[in-house]
Amino acid sequence: FGLGERFSITEALVVWPAWGRVQAEPMWEGQPLEKGAVIGRLQEGGEFIPLVCHTPAVFLAWLVGEGERVAPGTRLARVRLAEA
Repeated sequence: FGLGERFSITEALVVWPAWGRVQAEPMWEGQPLEKGAVIGRLQEGGEFIPLVCHTPAVFLAWLVGEGERVAPGTRLARVRLAEA
């Protein structure tokens, strides 16, 4: 990058801060996501916690498998942030 060039990262990782099993919604690469969209759920015991997209984005890929038990801080999915 040259002096004065602007650099920005438009991809983000969906990370969860708790233990649970992944229940992914059917998603495809390039699927637009609105703010508030539920992309999946984490199950811990009998509780289901929604994975909510907090900003407009485009789904890129799941990084974990369906039913996989994940630890706090696990990267669950990749998204590309929508341009403002």
